[in-house]
Amino acid sequence: MELNEIHNPSEHASVSLKVVLLVFSLVLIGILGYLVWDANNTPETADYNPQPVVEKKSANTESNNQAKETSNAETWRTYINSKYGFSLKFGDLWKGYEVKTSETTGALTTYYFNLPSPHKTTETTVNSANYESIFAVSVYTSEEWKKIEPDGGPIGTKFGESGNYVFAYSSSQDWSDEMQAAHDDIKNVVATFAVVQ
Repeated sequence: MELNEIHNPSEHASVSLKVVLLVFSLVLIGILGYLVWDANNTPETADYNPQPVVEKKSANTESNNQAKETSNAETWRTYINSKYGFSLKFGDLWKGYEVKTSETTGALTTYYFNLPSPHKTTETTVNSANYESIFAVSVYTSEEWKKIEPDGGPIGTKFGESGNYVFAYSSSQDWSDEMQAAHDDIKNVVATFAVVQ
């Protein structure tokens, strides 16, 4: 310690205050930076306004990115199931989706809604090659639903009824990080459920 060095308590307090303010400023900048990043990387609420309805083909796989017998390029936004009389509407996240059907125990049938994905290169019973299963809609008779609902088994979440049918959805349990936004959007899609004739 040098002889001419003076320790002033107010100088020490001033330095401590400056350090605290610097740390606080850095934390605040970090929080604001994260909020800006999050706002720019969170998908905007998809447009769920009704679009023209197109009857789907009844093949095992229904691909909405193929040409339809209509001039409206936005027809993929509305899925119509004429067999069971319901529709769902999709936002921009779902462009290019496919629908694949499969028989499920207890249900009349199950429709798997899948999105293009480079991570799923193998075809399965629920998705084509290069498609990833996002969620499924199972169709039950009202009587069958009444039988299985109290059991609480893996039957999905009921989201609609039409005449003698009950509709339940379930999300896939294994998805890639690129599909997180679509998984977050499932509830918006099923909220568009409508009965069609």
